[in-house]
Amino acid sequence: EETAKKISDVADTINAAFRSSDTTRNGPIMRRIAENIFFKTVCIVAIAANTVYMGMVADFNVKNTYRRVQGQSMVQEWETPDVVFCTWFSLEIVIKIAAYKKEFFLGEDKTWNLFDSALVAESVTSVIFKTGSGLAFLRILRVFRLIRVVRVVRSVKALRRLRTMIFAMISSFVDLMWAFLVILLILFVFGIIFTNGVSGYFEDVDVTDAEKVLQAGNVREHFGSLYESMVSLWCSISGGNDWMQYGASLRIVGDGDESYFGLFCFYIAFCVVGLMNVVTGIFVDSAVCTRSEDEVVQGYVDDLQRTTEEIKKFFQSADGDHSGTLSFSEFERHLTNPTVKAYFAGLDIDPDEAKIIFTLLDVDRSGEIMIDEFVNGTMKLKGYAKSMDLLCLMYDSTRLCKKVNKLSKSVEDMLAEFQSHRSGGAVQISRAPSKRASGAGEIPAFLPSPCGWNQVAATLGPSRPLEILNASPPPENQPPKSAW
Repeated sequence: EETAKKISDVADTINAAFRSSDTTRNGPIMRRIAENIFFKTVCIVAIAANTVYMGMVADFNVKNTYRRVQGQSMVQEWETPDVVFCTWFSLEIVIKIAAYKKEFFLGEDKTWNLFDSALVAESVTSVIFKTGSGLAFLRILRVFRLIRVVRVVRSVKALRRLRTMIFAMISSFVDLMWAFLVILLILFVFGIIFTNGVSGYFEDVDVTDAEKVLQAGNVREHFGSLYESMVSLWCSISGGNDWMQYGASLRIVGDGDESYFGLFCFYIAFCVVGLMNVVTGIFVDSAVCTRSEDEVVQGYVDDLQRTTEEIKKFFQSADGDHSGTLSFSEFERHLTNPTVKAYFAGLDIDPDEAKIIFTLLDVDRSGEIMIDEFVNGTMKLKGYAKSMDLLCLMYDSTRLCKKVNKLSKSVEDMLAEFQSHRSGGAVQISRAPSKRASGAGEIPAFLPSPCGWNQVAATLGPSRPLEILNASPPPENQPPKSAW
């Protein structure tokens, strides 16, 4: 039994090794193929070629079917390109499924992947039925293949501007629908008014007068129903026909009364000057203000890169000795150039304050500016103070106040301890004692070994300007070298 168990464990280990080897050999290879730039380029070229081919097929079909109208024999449709494109797109789907497995159906791009799979299934069905039964209705489904072009625009970085325009129009589609609804409402209201007016005109027409009957027929062509009235109103503001053509019909309806014609003129002015401009403005504003997340990030990166390159060019032109650093004399001399002044003014930096600018940029106080210091400092000086700069100042002020308060408390404690050990109690906290204070010329031993000076020095750090805080306490029975 123990031997059988060992054999089973060895078999499981071998199977796991084979599965791991198969995953290492096949999985990553297929994934590398799917993510290879050459494979992606071929896919993009295939989509573009298929789009052009669809246009050629549409042009060929309309010309070929018209040959039947002329009594000529129809030319056989192209079949080989359909088979080639269908084979390639099917192979693409198979490679991606083998590379991504569940991620193909459940990953971030699952919608596009499922859509591509449906298009491939439609292509296979179209090829099979076209060669077998010749079902013409499948041509309608070819239109959906054009949506593949959106995937090309989405994936190619060089088409960023085109992608921005497409996504802007898509995102503003809701606003466009509301604009259409407003226009439809205006057409409906004015259509009812003019249709009722035409109805009253038809009631008063003298049917015995042939000319009146002919005029009524002309009016009926434009305003014979609510639908016809709305279509006529839309054509009058969209360029379908000259608006005066419909105005002449309404003048006939008025029979000498210009009220309907005047209302129609008001409708034209309201729509052309007011309604259309407002609708266009709303649509354009929605399209301009809408940018995808990657477009916002890419725009920021491009602006930052462009500004950095301009600053580096300024540094290289100012570095006369090509030492890689910029001294104050070089910096000041270069700022006298009007072009450089205009450039700094464009960055919202006052070029006349050369010394202040150099001091702010020279972070390490070496007297020379490195290119990294110059780029980073200029980027920080660009523009006006932001809320983050104000928060940094508030933070530094708060820290400084805390340190000053801690220092004051330490000094007060030391003075209190000094007064408590002072013989005679003549020393006051409000003023510093001197060597001539009443008592003697020597300072008695009153400070313990871990004295308060070390506490203050640890609070301020060794770089503080108060040198007395870093000094050692005076030895016992020895007068101080200077006054407190």
